[in-house]
Amino acid sequence: MEHQHNQKDNPLIHDLVTKGFIYTTLHHLSWPQQTLTVDNGLVLRFYHRGMLSITPAKYKGDSATVISVGIHGDETGPIELADKLVTQVLSGEVTISHPCLFIFAHPDATIKKQRFIEQNLNQLFEMSTMQIRGIEGEIAAKIKDVVELFFERSSGKKRWHLDLHCSSRPSQYPVFAIRPATRHQSDDTDQELKYFAQHADVQAVLLCHHPSYAFSWYTGEYFQAKSLTIELGQLRALGENDLSVFTSFLSGMHLLLNRNEKVDDVNCMNQDIAVYDVVDEIRKQHSDLAFTARQALINFEPLYLNQVYGMQGGAPMICESGGHALVFANDKVDVGQRAALLVERIR
Repeated sequence: MEHQHNQKDNPLIHDLVTKGFIYTTLHHLSWPQQTLTVDNGLVLRFYHRGMLSITPAKYKGDSATVISVGIHGDETGPIELADKLVTQVLSGEVTISHPCLFIFAHPDATIKKQRFIEQNLNQLFEMSTMQIRGIEGEIAAKIKDVVELFFERSSGKKRWHLDLHCSSRPSQYPVFAIRPATRHQSDDTDQELKYFAQHADVQAVLLCHHPSYAFSWYTGEYFQAKSLTIELGQLRALGENDLSVFTSFLSGMHLLLNRNEKVDDVNCMNQDIAVYDVVDEIRKQHSDLAFTARQALINFEPLYLNQVYGMQGGAPMICESGGHALVFANDKVDVGQRAALLVERIR
């Protein structure tokens, strides 16, 4: 990968600096692989379309952070947030203390205003056995290669990954996180995740207990990263998102990118964060699946004990606990796909 030291006459750099990360990703279909030092000393490395790392000229330690958006192309709020963050870093408004990789994963789906084109990209991040096929399969393979290359000079204990999404449903908690289940979970890791969540005004955390093939699971499982999927508000068209409602979250990201060795609890607000366990992952097994409870329309809205909240295969789906709720309820998915998470608040 060629290393240049002059940003003049480079159309990719020009558009990135003057028009932003979104514009450059959507309008430059090809990103020549190159490394370039810009005028303020930041080192930019272009991997593939929508995949850019920014490294300070001098840094200590072996930390590394990945910020990913657009795994689902129609989830535009996080894409706009990443665009703002990249602009702040390039302009020097936000200082980074270590290498940071920004990924706008599926720009073609964003252009088409679709979640995906052929298959759900966020179910393709399994390392060893899944075959590469189709548009999303090729994207997943490129992302995995880039993440492995990016993380190779960092320490497992100092790697972070935030995969930013937004929900099609309103939620009792406008900003919430999903902690994937990996081999590397520990009390210390959970404590650092909690510190970040408090800094970033994350209102609730879902704890998963079974492996998945989501991107945040992949980075946690194979690279020991402190990984979270973050849900930020609801779906909106590109350009119609009010980023002011995510001011606290953006401030938390600033702290994460400017950390020394870890996100600590200095000056941390001590607000309560609701914690939920994932009790069950509801799969669509029959084409007649239908969620009938009004609570299915709002993430985390509590179900009632013995309430029938849906029908599948001609049989009722009954709530067995007054503490249960549904998250990501969607009975329109294909047979075999996840249709909802059944969750229970534990604190």
